[in-house]
Amino acid sequence: MASDGHEHRAFAARVVVLERNVLVGRLALAAIVAGAALFAAMMVFGFAPGLLGVHLFGIGVVLRFVVGRRNWASQRRERAVRVTPAGVHVDGVLAVPRAGVEDGFFQPRREGGSSVCLVDRRRRVVFEAEVSDQRAATLLRVLGLDAASRRAEFRGASPIGASTALNVAFVFALFVIGALAYDVLLALGIPSSPLFTMLAMVPIFLAAMAPSKIVVGVDGVLVRWFWRERFIPLADIASLSVGDFREILLRLTSGKTVTIHTTNTRRHLSEHHRQHRDAVYARIVEAVNAHRQNRGAAEVALLVARGARSVTAWKRALEAIAQGDGGYRQAALRDEDLWRLVEDPRATEDARAGAAFLLRKSLDAEGKARVRVAADATASPKLRVALDAAAGDSDDVASAALAEVGAPDDSPRMRAR
Repeated sequence: MASDGHEHRAFAARVVVLERNVLVGRLALAAIVAGAALFAAMMVFGFAPGLLGVHLFGIGVVLRFVVGRRNWASQRRERAVRVTPAGVHVDGVLAVPRAGVEDGFFQPRREGGSSVCLVDRRRRVVFEAEVSDQRAATLLRVLGLDAASRRAEFRGASPIGASTALNVAFVFALFVIGALAYDVLLALGIPSSPLFTMLAMVPIFLAAMAPSKIVVGVDGVLVRWFWRERFIPLADIASLSVGDFREILLRLTSGKTVTIHTTNTRRHLSEHHRQHRDAVYARIVEAVNAHRQNRGAAEVALLVARGARSVTAWKRALEAIAQGDGGYRQAALRDEDLWRLVEDPRATEDARAGAAFLLRKSLDAEGKARVRVAADATASPKLRVALDAAAGDSDDVASAALAEVGAPDDSPRMRAR
């Protein structure tokens, strides 16, 4: 993996790929076709065993769904995997184009073999491989699917289905409403039956049990269920942990605890439910860490940038930081924070120049080359000269170049040497 501050543009390693079980997929398809054929034979020719075709068809549909969504009964094979912004290459062949990937996430597994999973727009698994959390973060970053780059969506529990008390109360309310509706229909002289009235309540029950959507973004966690929404900013999350197989506990800076349920029912919880919860939890942890890292970078940028200070005051502050006086120790600046700032094209020119000025005393040959790479990629003449000077040997030249970055646009410019 590349060192801190470098943007990952490729991932290459030999890893265990969890390939889709082709045999099971074909059996599922065969069951669907055979089931439909048997049912058609019963309808056309009166073939009595054809009723079994309905069951066979249903089994095939369910099996195909499970294989596609959960990559069930996958086959473990070691492959040479290379991931670029163009997609996932397996053994030198582009197996999954980036355009075919809608989302990706890290899937922790307690029994070992944690994996990174890529899915398409229909949430079908298109690639899965056993990797560590660090390798998974790198792979997702290359594809632009990490928590710092884009949001991820997961299925959650219905607010009604998440609570046993609410579930029971809702079912009881449906029976009461159904009974009242039956009485009203009778009073109006409209023919009806208790069974028909209760069946009319089924769509309402199914809608109430519909899963919510958990969206983990770069700024917070959104839980949406129909028209109801709750947004928890990442800045408000002090810590988080997991509860049972379906609970994620977010402890806020206000002292409150928000519980996110990833599965409806408390009964029949399986290993799949726990893995789903762990995937959501891992993504929130990644998003919180990325947010704190970005916030830390912003604080570093404010510390080393000129801001409203004069050039003289700015230089004096940077020298104090470099000597470890006051603010440097309080801010706990690390070299990786400064490197990230130097190589961040979104940062202000004075912040990048100030960070390079602080790094120059500790630069070895590799570090100087790294700063010059950042300079070569810079269009701003002032900043390019300042970065080049920071990688040079003259303190006077570096100081003069720094002053040029902080000077107004109409001031004399220092020429590159």
